[in-house]
This record gives sequence, C-alpha cells and structure tokens, in this order.
Amino acid sequence: MAELTTTYVREVLLREVGGPDWQISEPLGTGSKTRLVHRGSTALAVKLVDTPPRITARLSEIGVTPPIVAVGEYDKRRYTIQQAVTGPHPDRDWFAGNLPRWADLVRSYLDDDELHRLLAETPAFWRLDVTGAVAVIDRSPAPTMPVLQEPGFRASLERWREQAEAVVRLPHQPIHPDAHVHNYVIAGGRPYLLDWEYVDLSDPLRDVGFQVCGSLHRGRWAEFLRRIGHAPSEELEIAMLWWAAFKMAMNAFFNDGRGDERGAAFHAHYFRMAVDRRSWVDQR
Repeated sequence: MAELTTTYVREVLLREVGGPDWQISEPLGTGSKTRLVHRGSTALAVKLVDTPPRITARLSEIGVTPPIVAVGEYDKRRYTIQQAVTGPHPDRDWFAGNLPRWADLVRSYLDDDELHRLLAETPAFWRLDVTGAVAVIDRSPAPTMPVLQEPGFRASLERWREQAEAVVRLPHQPIHPDAHVHNYVIAGGRPYLLDWEYVDLSDPLRDVGFQVCGSLHRGRWAEFLRRIGHAPSEELEIAMLWWAAFKMAMNAFFNDGRGDERGAAFHAHYFRMAVDRRSWVDQR
C-alpha cells in the first residue's frame, strides 16, 4: 500500500468533514499509512486501511477503538477517519490494577457475534490454527543472524513444534494478532486498542496468550481467563505460552529480515522462555 500523502488527506477531509485549513502531521506508523490532523480543538486520525469499512465501524461501535468519523474509498484505496486519542501506553502496573476493565475490553471483541459474522464473510488474511502457525514458521526464510542460528534457539524451535500436537484448540473468535502494549492507549480514563488492520478469526489464545504472558504475573492468569469466560486449567495456560512463543518467533524472524540484531535477540530470549513454560513477568 502506498504512503498516505498530504494531497490524499486533504481530499478525503474535504469530502468527509469539509474545510481546507487542517494542519497535517508527517506520516506515522509502519508503512507511513497514518496522519494526525488538527483544526482548532478538533483532532482526527486519517489512515489507509485494508480492513473492510463495516469491520472497522463495528470495532468502534463496541468501544474497542475510538469513535469513527467516516470510512470510505478514494482513488481505489480505503481510508478511515477517527477521533484522535492521546494518552499514555499502559504498563504492567496498569494492567495488574485494572484487570477487570482490560479483560472486559478483550472479551468485548472476542465474543462479539456481529464482528464474527463480518469476519467470516471476509476472505481470510491471518486466520491461523495451531497447524497453520507451525506452517508459517516452517515457511519462514532461514534466519541469517547468529542468535537465531545458535543450537539453543534451534532446539527450542524444534521443541515448540513438538509441543504443538498437545496444544488445546479452541473455536475461532475475532482476535487482534498484535495486541502489544504500544497498540493500547489510555485516553479519558479508558483503554483503547488500536491498529486492527490484521483482525481475523483465529484461536483466541493466540491473542490472549501474548497479552497475558507479557503483562501479568502468572498467579493471576486464572483470574483473567475466568473474566473472559473460560474455566482456568493448566492446558489453557500451556496453550497461552505456546501461542506467545509463536508471536515471539514471528517477531524474531521479522527482525532478522530487517537486519535488527538487537530486536531478534530480544524476541528470541522470550521465545525460549515461553517454550520452557516460564512466565515473562515473573522471570527475566
């Protein structure tokens, strides 16, 4: 997808909200597909998206993302205009102190029947089960960085593949495949989860595992699971760790492709911890 240009932003603003006197930021985010715009006290975010407009609108309707001003298509590219929200990214203290609110937000999209229906009618983009996740890793280009070639990492990768056979499978639900802390914003006293470009149906533990492993002490995982409607069990916690490891492996391979040795080492470390079924928060 091409970069979001100033000319394009001015055109869609004129079409949707009127007025030529918007101040437009430099491109933001991966792929330079977002710009913030200001006029007086009004602040909006304009973004190029691949997500069908009805799905984008539904995420806003259930309160997961900020209110939508407009969605549409111009020059054969889809765009979204949303109210811009500013605020801090939550840290582990916030997640621990606001577990019910956090879990309720996650459950609001996992359990939303309308969102599920809309995604089921949309061609799959990132719709993985356990078997598909293993296939994604197996298809990844051979890593070039020493940290991903060392015997310890390769042994952990093989153990992760072996663990797949016993991982519990749950029915697919709408998930955010990259719900990391920097996609959360606390604004007006409430959390929002942003960057839904790759929303799809998948095993919910793929989403929940990465979030919980990264932000919550293991002693409270059962509390989170209950809050999102699951009876806690050791097999669910093992599946959460398995999916968290998948996310770390994907990130490490992404770093490798970009020549980011530090990022690859960081994600390889947490991948190996998850494969060893060690909590990221309780042990470093």
